[in-house]
Amino acid sequence: MTTEISPRKIIKPKQKDKSKRIYIIDEIRGTAVIAMVVYHFLFSAGYVFRYVTAWNIFKSIRFIEPIIAVTFVFLSGVCTKLSRSNLKRGAVLFAIALAVNVVTEIFVPSIAIRFGVINLLSVCMILYGVFEDILKKVNPILGMLLSFAAFMLTWGLNYRYIGLFAYKLFDIPDILYQTDFLFPLGFRNETFRSGDYFPMFPWVFMFTLGANFAELFDGKALPETFYKKHSRVLSKAGKYSLIIYMVHQPVIFAVIYVFEYLY
Repeated sequence: MTTEISPRKIIKPKQKDKSKRIYIIDEIRGTAVIAMVVYHFLFSAGYVFRYVTAWNIFKSIRFIEPIIAVTFVFLSGVCTKLSRSNLKRGAVLFAIALAVNVVTEIFVPSIAIRFGVINLLSVCMILYGVFEDILKKVNPILGMLLSFAAFMLTWGLNYRYIGLFAYKLFDIPDILYQTDFLFPLGFRNETFRSGDYFPMFPWVFMFTLGANFAELFDGKALPETFYKKHSRVLSKAGKYSLIIYMVHQPVIFAVIYVFEYLY
């Protein structure tokens, strides 16, 4: 799961160094990316290679998946304030996402990624870049409230309903789920499969929630501890999260293959 560029200052630090890095962002993202690697390792070992113990552990920790996802997407929204060009960042990420789609479709079609987190984030960045001037005119607190409400209402869209998270208010017409091309929005048909799936709805609203949250602190100083590096491992993992996302699945497969060959 994800990608970010260098977290330069959202807001003014107490020092005069305006490029001072906010390491707390790296460290939170690093924690999420390590959790993602462990999660995907257990999934691959259990589902693909049929290791029963790994599968049982995976099933017991499935609750962490939405926590990891929310962390990545929210922080990506926060980092809209850190980018010199969200359009450029999104376009580069979009190209990377397409490469991941093609490679997984060719080499691991059983768990091919057709609209994963990188696809999602790249489109969100591009859309934010296009509408940035308009979005910045919205009061950030109002923007956060609207984003959270929309996220909550569309949480069940992938499961064919509108509601308050798991509480269904009304069903969505089945016709929207009978096409082969609306899956990026969350309308997937019965035959759709993707090893990593993050549709625009509801996740675009978690992205805008993060972007509006960042606006709250524009021009303000964060606590000094936010600029300090507390863990080298977590900081590095967060800084290079995109690279880790791109290589972790091939590495996981290689490790398991080597283990099976040796034992």
